[in-house]
Amino acid sequence: MTCDDVRDRLLARPADRTDPEIASHLGDCTPCAAFVQRLTAFTEALPDHRAGIEPDPGFSARVVARLPDDATLLGWAAFRLLPLAATLALLLSWLAWTAPPLPGSPLGGDSGEALLAHLLAGQGDVP
Repeated sequence: MTCDDVRDRLLARPADRTDPEIASHLGDCTPCAAFVQRLTAFTEALPDHRAGIEPDPGFSARVVARLPDDATLLGWAAFRLLPLAATLALLLSWLAWTAPPLPGSPLGGDSGEALLAHLLAGQGDVP
């Protein structure tokens, strides 16, 4: 078992220190034994993130009670405007697709040859 394997297993499951294979490796490998000491010191120094904190059973009920009755109005208004927004997007896409190119535009023509020629000639950015 390699040092990386031992360290990965110890980080995933610190209780694996008692595993015979890992214990044997820790006995033979000074850097891994030092790693276990640092890991133990680190985990003992961290406070339990749940220590002394108990969720208030009425908190969510109080929050919901403070919300105005029309709190969902904006969500429903946006949902009702969705078909209008989709129709507008389709209309603008269709107009952009079917509109003829502007006179003198390098984007004109049936192919991109005019645009490529314009860019290769070094005439600047595409208008």
